[in-house]
Amino acid sequence: MKKKIIIKYILLFIFFFVILLLFGQNNTDNIWNYGVSHALRMGELPYRDYNSITTPLYQFIMSIGLFIYDSYLTFIIEQAIFCLFLYYTIEKLVGKNILFVFSILLFPIFTFIFPNYNFLVILLFFYLLYLEKNNKSDSLIGIVLGLLVLSKHTVGGVVLIFSLFATKDIKRSFKRLLFSLIPMILTLLIFNIFINY
Repeated sequence: MKKKIIIKYILLFIFFFVILLLFGQNNTDNIWNYGVSHALRMGELPYRDYNSITTPLYQFIMSIGLFIYDSYLTFIIEQAIFCLFLYYTIEKLVGKNILFVFSILLFPIFTFIFPNYNFLVILLFFYLLYLEKNNKSDSLIGIVLGLLVLSKHTVGGVVLIFSLFATKDIKRSFKRLLFSLIPMILTLLIFNIFINY
């Protein structure tokens, strides 16, 4: 059974990798996101060394692999791994309907899995649904909400507010809010340190 699961995820990884390699290079957003992650790897900072209209969480995460080997191929491998995690998360939510649901999401030209901050927002949103469905701790949900805000503040902010009101429990809402501030405050501190360095 485990062998079948391992083979399944290896084949899925190959599928995502090939799709991203074949179709992703024609998308300028993919190249831009790699360029920003490469700039971070080279020591440049958003808002100081180059302009950015988004919060930089996705690019920060994607720059990690580039410290091991700095190439577009590494960037695509990282994205394929994230696609596997997204597939796994959705599978936990919808069960046997995963192929149907994921096929709809991929239609028509695979842009759903392309490497950009919108992908991270979708990934975190589905992970948040998984946490809510399985009644996971409010502290973990709060951290994911904070990461969602850092991924795309216009979407993350709305989801955060909705999540706080949806619990209908002041203590739980406060805990979520408190833990959502942790990644945001850490990011501000890191920016402050490096911008003044």
